[in-house]
Amino acid sequence: MKKITIKTANPTEADRILQNWGILMEDGYPKDKNGNYKARCLSGDTGFAKFAIKNQGYNFMEIID
Repeated sequence: MKKITIKTANPTEADRILQNWGILMEDGYPKDKNGNYKARCLSGDTGFAKFAIKNQGYNFMEIID
């Protein structure tokens, strides 16, 4: 399991979509000091999720490793 950072203005919708790719955002969506959210990638590989976000129009979120 890999911890990652998610940049988004809509954490609820991002969480719903990211769960399809095995990425779970922290409960309650706490923000870090930069205003980003923490998540856990169950597979440890964010490659497909990054590809899907870029190519499927999910421009309201970004995965920051």
